[in-house]
Amino acid sequence: MTLKGKIFSGYGVIGLLFWAYFVLVDGHRAAFAFGKALVWPLTMFPALGAFMGVVVLLLIIGAIVLIYR
Repeated sequence: MTLKGKIFSGYGVIGLLFWAYFVLVDGHRAAFAFGKALVWPLTMFPALGAFMGVVVLLLIIGAIVLIYR
């Protein structure tokens, strides 16, 4: 297995563990838990989540400016 495969596998295993934990906490919201598990680093490190929120907001504003130009 290549290094890339090991990194993706590790990310997936950690995401699966987070998903299982979130489903145990909120059993009736499995789809929401799956979404949170996909971006588990943002859940684990709140400052990273805030940074990514700013990046997404700037991308949306940039797209709107480019569309209505």
